[in-house]
Amino acid sequence: MDYIQCRMSKRTEKGSLKQVAWIPEKFAIEGDYVKLKQEDGWRVDEVGGRQSDYDNNQRSRDYKKQRAASDI
Repeated sequence: MDYIQCRMSKRTEKGSLKQVAWIPEKFAIEGDYVKLKQEDGWRVDEVGGRQSDYDNNQRSRDYKKQRAASDI
């Protein structure tokens, strides 16, 4: 499965929120809404780069190792 980097937005009572996330390719449809964890209503504004499942997991592990090594 491939992951797509997407720019997403969500409207709240206090304004709007924006975030970038890697989501599965089948959900990365510009203009559609996705639910992330317990939150809902994130609109996919922009669809960007592609990354394989293997590469995505490797980068996640790299991040965890860096956090452990830097004691943040």
